[in-house]
Amino acid sequence: MIKSSCLIAILVIFAACTNGSQKDVNTKQQTVDTTTANAYLQASVAYLIDGELYFHDFEGNTKTKFVEESEPILNFVFDDEGETLYYSVERNNTFWLKSANIGKPEIKPEWVINWQLSNDEAFSNKALSPLYYNEGKVIIQHGFHSPSQHYDKMSVYSISDNNINHTELDYKLIASSFGAFTTEQNEEYFETIDEEAYYIYDNANVCLTDKMVFYTEDEKNEADSYASEDSYYYGFTFSPDSTKVLFVAQILEQRWRYGPYCIANIDGSNQMVLEQSDSFIETLPVWLNNNSVIFMCHKGSIYVANNDENSIEKIAENAFDFKIKD
Repeated sequence: MIKSSCLIAILVIFAACTNGSQKDVNTKQQTVDTTTANAYLQASVAYLIDGELYFHDFEGNTKTKFVEESEPILNFVFDDEGETLYYSVERNNTFWLKSANIGKPEIKPEWVINWQLSNDEAFSNKALSPLYYNEGKVIIQHGFHSPSQHYDKMSVYSISDNNINHTELDYKLIASSFGAFTTEQNEEYFETIDEEAYYIYDNANVCLTDKMVFYTEDEKNEADSYASEDSYYYGFTFSPDSTKVLFVAQILEQRWRYGPYCIANIDGSNQMVLEQSDSFIETLPVWLNNNSVIFMCHKGSIYVANNDENSIEKIAENAFDFKIKD
């Protein structure tokens, strides 16, 4: 009887310890899940490197890998709230859209819909088209045209209707997805006069480029330059607080056009040329909430520029695309 009682006591203690250990494991797992989700939400920028997605937190200068997806991620975008991640993966030789709510403690990617696009249709000569988000729609460009180096078609997924519409490329829709001004807005606020860009308001013209120095690629390489005098400016966008403006300085060198992005305060001060940038890169520069600009160069390096401090900092290399989270 004594032996039986001892055995029962041992079993009870073992069960209690096992249960306690399991609770500890569950608690630790919940802590890890919550910590990861917080890292995703706190990051203001995410970027894609070799099929892996990273969330970058400027405050802690840390990056966190999105570990919930095991397949290579081809492109991605966030909704307006920055809590739902949409991205494409390859499945049975076609491209599929998936989503993940990164605001939940436990993040579970879900299949959304088949893009109905094959490799030949969706890829350019380098990579898959970036994704865009616009008013409840996820957009992908396709039908890459080699001579022009641009896409001529797009597919639009409506989240509310859960369907896809394949159509000709609507550049205005793409441009509005990242806050670009329309041609009419550009002409209303900005003008090129004698090779300089001017901001026009209250019957005053403020020069935005008179302190900038532009170099052609030949001049950078200390070779003869064939830059012409017909440079012009376009693609103007205001900073979040409307005190600064970002724009392209388009330069003609021999028969090729290229152009860096530029930043200036609307009073004409703190003019800055982003020499690593180029208007022909598909991933366009974007304003951050702190009035800095994030942009990418041809080699896939991602930079953050601040014209008040006249500083440019590299935060990543070999990236395919980046997106900001509002």
